[in-house]
Amino acid sequence: MKSFYAQNSKIHPNMADLIKLLKKRYFIAALTNTIAMHESHSRKRGLFKSFHKVFLSNRIHLVKKYFMGSENDSEEIYIYVCRRFGVHSEECIFIDDMKKI
Repeated sequence: MKSFYAQNSKIHPNMADLIKLLKKRYFIAALTNTIAMHESHSRKRGLFKSFHKVFLSNRIHLVKKYFMGSENDSEEIYIYVCRRFGVHSEECIFIDDMKKI
């Protein structure tokens, strides 16, 4: 039996096309809040293949700010990714698939 995530999560074709287009000229990374079960499903369907580098919250033990929705929210995950690339945040563009809360 497939999980709710496996049955209901979809790769948006326009987002996939945007990633492919940007990847021709820029270094593209994925930063995602996830758990091990969702990571496994996403890998099986090839979700991360379009990116040069992937940062998974369950692996780096940080989450994107809005995910927790608490006073403990932090920008630490964004700083972590920038440091791993050796760039300043002003040199990055963040595109998300979540509506701003």
